[in-house]
Amino acid sequence: MANDWRKGGVGAGVLTLAYLARTRTGPSYVVSVFAQNRSRPIDPAVAGPVMFAAIKGAFTLAARRWDLGLAGSAH
Repeated sequence: MANDWRKGGVGAGVLTLAYLARTRTGPSYVVSVFAQNRSRPIDPAVAGPVMFAAIKGAFTLAARRWDLGLAGSAH
């Protein structure tokens, strides 16, 4: 899947990332990640790699479910 679109936001104690990816043969998927720390700002250089790993894992899981014919299934 290729990253075709992304949206990010940073505020005091908040970091959000959202990506849209399209498969070559199937549907499109959107993954959004939100992090919040009410006591201090979030450093994107520290939190970013963890959030990107979560996004990559979510896209990988979605693609596997599609390949297995489980997309849209609760199983």
